[in-house]
Amino acid sequence: MNIEEIKNAAQKIIEKLQSEDGLLEKFKANPIETIKETLGFEATSGQLKEIFAVVETKLAEGSIKKEATEIFGKIKGLFNK
Repeated sequence: MNIEEIKNAAQKIIEKLQSEDGLLEKFKANPIETIKETLGFEATSGQLKEIFAVVETKLAEGSIKKEATEIFGKIKGLFNK
């Protein structure tokens, strides 16, 4: 599995985590097992770890962006009063 395939697999998992009810909670409880089930194909433990690292990073980036947007919205609201 090359880096592009890892990125594609991670993107597929991220999309499912964001769209399927309960999957994100399942991922938080057991990320590697959730990735294995979500992929739909066999991957080595090394590949699973690489995919996990990408998914974890992307989820953190999304969380930070969401928090920043909320903070900026609150600050903007303070100045518009």
